[in-house]
Amino acid sequence: MAYFPIMINLENREVLIIGGGATALRKAETMLSYGAEVSVIAKEFKHEFPKDVTLIEKEFEDSDLLLKAEDYFLVIVATGDGELNAHISELCKKERILVNAVDEEEKCSFIFPAVCRQGDVVIAASSGGKSPLVTQFLRDRISECIPKNIGEINEKMGNLRTRIRQEVHSQKERKEIYKKALEEML
Repeated sequence: MAYFPIMINLENREVLIIGGGATALRKAETMLSYGAEVSVIAKEFKHEFPKDVTLIEKEFEDSDLLLKAEDYFLVIVATGDGELNAHISELCKKERILVNAVDEEEKCSFIFPAVCRQGDVVIAASSGGKSPLVTQFLRDRISECIPKNIGEINEKMGNLRTRIRQEVHSQKERKEIYKKALEEML
């Protein structure tokens, strides 16, 4: 079954990552780049995490999740231990917390797509968890097609839209103004 694509605002939302390896580090950096408040629980940290990440060096216990369940918007499980990942995933599902168990799609309530990002322009591709290589291929191909300054263009178009919405009442006229402006910027 295909996953429904959705863009979620993570600004100031609490994300818990369980695991201290390279995958956990990569996920922490990604979550930070979208404005999330990130905590990581691991019995050992194998890499240096960004200073904005709250590191909790200990064995995961159910209470780590259950005592703050209402605070966590989503949980990423990257322990490398399939049994522990399954257990944490079940806890999250019971608490109605979005959960991603890395490389274990059947234990996930959401998966990460391959992403192209320039500023606020974000394009995502997914294979429904079947083939990360397919999504990486698509991401790379899409990236080649996108103007290198699309993030800047998007900012200018956003500013124009704010101004034009106040000045021009006809939706049809606004659309024509936007199209012309975009064509000139490209």
